[in-house]
Order: sequence, then structure tokens, then C-alpha cells
Amino acid sequence: MINNILTKSFEYEGSSLEDLFKEKLEQSGLTKTQFERLSGIERRSLDAILDKTSKQTDIIKLLKLGEFLDIDFNNLLIIHFNDRPVEEIKELESSMDITFINKFFDLKTLISLGYIKKNDSLEDLKERICNFFDIDSIYEYDRELNEALYSRTKKSFSDKMKDFWIKSSYKYFELIDNPNEYKRQNLIDLIPKIKPYTENVETGLLTVFQALFNIGVTVIFQPSLPKTQIRGATFLINNKPCIVITDWNKNYATIWFALIHELHHVLFDLETIEKTNYHLSGEPDLFLIQ
Repeated sequence: MINNILTKSFEYEGSSLEDLFKEKLEQSGLTKTQFERLSGIERRSLDAILDKTSKQTDIIKLLKLGEFLDIDFNNLLIIHFNDRPVEEIKELESSMDITFINKFFDLKTLISLGYIKKNDSLEDLKERICNFFDIDSIYEYDRELNEALYSRTKKSFSDKMKDFWIKSSYKYFELIDNPNEYKRQNLIDLIPKIKPYTENVETGLLTVFQALFNIGVTVIFQPSLPKTQIRGATFLINNKPCIVITDWNKNYATIWFALIHELHHVLFDLETIEKTNYHLSGEPDLFLIQ
């Protein structure tokens, strides 16, 4: 709402509050002094609102003026913020930014992970988010990434960390942009060759990841995040399967189970995933109970 008001205020080309006030005085037959006495607004405060010289606006006095002018609150703010001092606009925008970040990010958990620092400023937080997701504005985290991921399912997560995990995974795949063509038969041919590499703890997993990448299946490893129980996920990005594997219970064997499980989804559920953009695998689903 605030963003909408500021946008409209920048585009506003109508009468100023001062002009509207003068017109209203003429219509009502009141003098400026009479209005001040009746409204309880002293001359200095009234002039500061009308000529936009105040650094901070007294909202109660602004509301009183709006009542007198018979202007609803939203339109009053649109007119008021037109050509207001830069400092006041910046303060309002900062308030919007703080509200947005607090709404969509679990700051306490992200601090514990070292993603952000406890004493980071608002500008530090905005820069960290924009750089991490390769976006120009923090508001793209909600607008553009939601459109890319949730437009088909009409779903977004109230769970901040799960939403963060999904969006960061998606953006990472988008940035990798695997150039190799995916063909289902190539994956069918590759899967029987995986078993020997499960015994190579040093480089087996990485070798399989590389082999899958070469046939158009991108696999990344992401540490499990607090407050989530995701063991793996399969995305479909640019018509190519993308897999995320986590260390949810810190067990090496389970990582291989998760990989094979996600490859099963790639082989047999890609049409379903295409409709939803992604599939998340938790503990029950890992063993195909669902």
C-alpha cells in the first residue's frame, strides 16, 4: 500500500494541499486564523505541512487537515508526499524495506547460519539479498521469484525458511544454466553405472554429479536448513531436470538414497513436476511410501 501511495504521489500533478486549503477557506467563509483555532493546529505546524518545510509530519494534524479538506486518507497521503523532502521519503521507504524483509525472511535463523550478521544495517541486508539472488530489488524476491515458481500452483509458503530454500535452489539452477541436452534414454543408460561410485567416498558423488550434468541433469548439494525437513527436490527449469540433495540427517548413505529417489522422479514424474515446477521430498516420500 505504501509503495502504491509513493508511486502515485510521484505522478501526481493536481492541486497542492496549500491550494486546496485556500479554496476550502473561501468556500467555508473561514479565515486561516479561525481554522487554526477550531482545529487546534498552531500556525507554525500548519504552514510546515502546507509549504512542505517540515522534516517530520505530525500525522494527527495532517489528518485534521484532510478532514477539513474532505479528502480520504489515501488521497491525502498521495498529495502530501508529492514533492516532500527527500529525507522523509527515504525514511518511509526504509520502513517499507524493513517490513518486507521481516515478513519474508527468518532473520534469527539466517543469522545463526552466518548468512547475515547480527549487526548488519538495512543496506547490508538489502545488498546481501540482492547479490545472493542476483536481483535488482529485494521486492523481486516476492514478485519475480514467486511468478517463476508458484504461478502455476498458486502457492507460496508461509514457512520462511522453506520458501528461502526453494527460491535459492531455483535461482542457483537458473544461474548455472546447464547447456547440455537432456534425453530420458541417456539417463536410463547411466543409472546402472552409478552403483560402483557409491563405494568411493572421496570422489564418487562428485563424479556422478558431473556425469549427470553432461547428460543435461544438473545436481547440486545444499546443506539442510533449520526448520526444514527436505532431503531432496526436483525442479524443471528450461525443460531440463534439476536436482537438489541435502544432508538432512548427516548420513552419507542417505545422500545416495536421496539422489536415486530424485532420479526416479525425473524418469517417471517429470510431466507432473512440469505442472508444478518442482517436487520436494521429505522423509516419508523418500522411500516411496506416498
